[in-house]
Amino acid sequence: MPEYKITEDDYAVHIPSGSTARFTPLKTCIGSILAPETANGKGAYAGHFMNSKVNRSLVFFEKALKYFGDPEGVSLYTPLGGLFSKDSYKIFLEGLTPREKEIAPSYMDMATTHFNSIIKFMNIVKNSGIPEENMHIRWSPPGSLTDFSFNAGTNENEIIVCSDGKELYTGSIEDAPEPIIPEMQKLNKLLKG
Repeated sequence: MPEYKITEDDYAVHIPSGSTARFTPLKTCIGSILAPETANGKGAYAGHFMNSKVNRSLVFFEKALKYFGDPEGVSLYTPLGGLFSKDSYKIFLEGLTPREKEIAPSYMDMATTHFNSIIKFMNIVKNSGIPEENMHIRWSPPGSLTDFSFNAGTNENEIIVCSDGKELYTGSIEDAPEPIIPEMQKLNKLLKG
């Protein structure tokens, strides 16, 4: 079965039926799949959205919904990588040269940008016409890593969430627990309206 690795540069990739899309790892990014609610041979669309590239999700939704037709018959599968944390910021800084560190944005600026990008994405989701019961969105805990794979022929999927070297969850995104992350309550309210 062909596998498509969805990277940060991919924002509207058609995944043919019988192929698998794989996102690995989602750190503080948004991974997303749009597919027919019932697998029908049309495959799926995949996108990977970073803070600075979340506006690409408009293209992702436009292409996929034009291809699939009525949004009422489309499902959304979205694992969100862990919220930007102070530990993530430290790791980010470790990879910079001394000069880059001098001009790097502060932790609060980066965390705010990340949170605002998720809000933008959720606004696009809310206005997509996809029924709420077809939206499978899961938040990963701050600082965690999330791997996600999706079979575009069957709609079977697997999400693996790890933190500090420990596996927190492995299974389908539909059955994944929704961790209580206070920052996410605002976004849940936004989605529900």
